[in-house]
Amino acid sequence: MLIRSSIVLIFAFSLIACTSGAPINFNADMVERLYFGRSIRDGGTVTDSSWATFMQQSITPRFPNGFTVWEAEGQWQGSEKAIVREQTFVVEIIHPADSVDVGTAIKQIIDEYKRRYRQESVLHVITPAKADY
Repeated sequence: MLIRSSIVLIFAFSLIACTSGAPINFNADMVERLYFGRSIRDGGTVTDSSWATFMQQSITPRFPNGFTVWEAEGQWQGSEKAIVREQTFVVEIIHPADSVDVGTAIKQIIDEYKRRYRQESVLHVITPAKADY
């Protein structure tokens, strides 16, 4: 009898778990991730305050709805074939897949960072995504 009751309870909880939540309607989005190295070509680094100014002037006006930033450690091979290790800022922007002006805005951000901090490159990765927010 105890086994039969346990099976009935497990079955009942399984049904409740399957029907209790509303379906999630995910949006077709894109994730744009940018990797900004902090080492300046002729010496020095992009300071925290300089980065904050760059975000305020260059990224926030183009993406006022939001983005995420975190610090990372990167390694890459430059044009002179030397291995470069440096502290990095990663910026992630999630936006609807059909956004029109995102590519232009991101190119402007990358070009400004490269010019301002004498960077050889900024890594840009685009990934399709589904998100609910």
